[in-house]
Amino acid sequence: MKSLFRIPMRIHNGVLLMTYLAANYKSGAPISLDEIAKREKISQKFLEEIAAIFRKADMIEGQRGQKGGYVLTKNPKKTSIASVIEALEGPVVLVDCLADEVECPLGDCCSNRLIWKRVQDKVTDTLIEITLSDLISDRYLI
Repeated sequence: MKSLFRIPMRIHNGVLLMTYLAANYKSGAPISLDEIAKREKISQKFLEEIAAIFRKADMIEGQRGQKGGYVLTKNPKKTSIASVIEALEGPVVLVDCLADEVECPLGDCCSNRLIWKRVQDKVTDTLIEITLSDLISDRYLI
């Protein structure tokens, strides 16, 4: 099936990982990637790659030992989905010419730029509004 917009698996699984950790934030207990991988049916190796990115962005921290795992470094109410996506992939950019560092070869005379800019702004605004706390449901409560 073709789709106009596709969310990369790294973002999809990254949001799952962060949501799982958000559901356990209040307990303060670290959660192992093995547990998350089994529960969400995600490759543990892939989760390790994603967790390394979140660690580098100071969004999660690891704790070693038999009861080790990962915890969020910030309250889920203060972590937007936009920040999760930006940690993994950078800012949301629907077309290359809307990226800050790229100059559109057509400049202001591009007939499509306005529509893509409006869509990008709406998507970005929505992702900023939604926090990890908003995604927590009974499904994730342990």
